[in-house]
Amino acid sequence: MLEIAKSDPDVLLAPAPKISISKIESYYATINLIAWTQKENNAKTVATLNRMIIERFQKERVSLGAIPLQQNHVIMTYSQPTQETTPLTNGTVDKEN
Repeated sequence: MLEIAKSDPDVLLAPAPKISISKIESYYATINLIAWTQKENNAKTVATLNRMIIERFQKERVSLGAIPLQQNHVIMTYSQPTQETTPLTNGTVDKEN
């Protein structure tokens, strides 16, 4: 990532680009590229760096894998209706005459 940043002519060399790791979890790490550019080049430079990093990761077979699925368990219980409850309907109510 540093090599890519240093190769972009819009990235300033002073202050020098650097890498920081802000979080490491069991299934991912957050790696930050910190680089400076002129204000008017900011959006273009971010887009270029992101594209170049993704291309390099693909070339080097660095996986940007998905977060593992979370398992959710739903427990449904049944209780007898009371005077305060009513069954759900599709908008119609049967009335006794």
